[in-house]
Amino acid sequence: MTMTDSDTNTTKPTGSLMRAMTLLRVMAEAAPQGLPIAELTSRSELPRPTVYRVLNTLATAGWVEKREDDRYYFGMEFYGLGQAASSQQRLDRVARPHLEHLRDQLGQTVYLIARSGQADAICVARLETNDIIKMLVMGVGTRIPLGLGAGGLALVSALPEPERSELIEIALPRLRERPSFDAETFRAALDRAQAEGFSSHKGLFTSGVAGLGVPILNAAGYPIAAISTAFLTEWISPASYENCAARMRQTAERISAALAGRAEQTPTT
Repeated sequence: MTMTDSDTNTTKPTGSLMRAMTLLRVMAEAAPQGLPIAELTSRSELPRPTVYRVLNTLATAGWVEKREDDRYYFGMEFYGLGQAASSQQRLDRVARPHLEHLRDQLGQTVYLIARSGQADAICVARLETNDIIKMLVMGVGTRIPLGLGAGGLALVSALPEPERSELIEIALPRLRERPSFDAETFRAALDRAQAEGFSSHKGLFTSGVAGLGVPILNAAGYPIAAISTAFLTEWISPASYENCAARMRQTAERISAALAGRAEQTPTT
């Protein structure tokens, strides 16, 4: 949908976000060389005052920077976002065959979440089972606070101290917004996950919904992602928990090894 841009009286997508996207695309086409304001104005077909205003906003956010040659370049914040996106794409590519195998083993939809920023995680992949009845608790791109769900529990439980305690305090106010959440049960679940190497909960975040999760560690042993699955609390017997958790831990170890370049073979057993 397009609307009339009051700056130019021409038909263009409007809004600060659209203008910022236009300028960033122009800069990407010229990267790694920077562009002067005159060329940014010409290529974007935006009014010069608008270009100045949007660039100042992007510079304040650290997405662009003006250097001594009077050209605008991508800033370090934008570089960091690009690195994060690249990392998540590689994680998805490397993990997918292992997650497909796990999904088929468990007969359950499985999720891959990766840490995003200080206190959030984002769903990178969701591999659905073919069963008619499915537990779909989040979609690809869903952002959640660290600590939410079995995957979030697994990620936080594997963090070293004092980072673990700091993130718990950050997460608690957001988690308390969920009607079924109980802080004491949450802390107990984290302690149990830290001791057992996998997380589990029953109705902690959503009444009637249980979950299992395991962290994925990098070569230094630091948690960067997690695998999880969710199901109705009565769908799985206590005896099945350990079997599911063992298969999920094995999958996480294979993904960690593949990310480290030690093995990239698709599992067969």
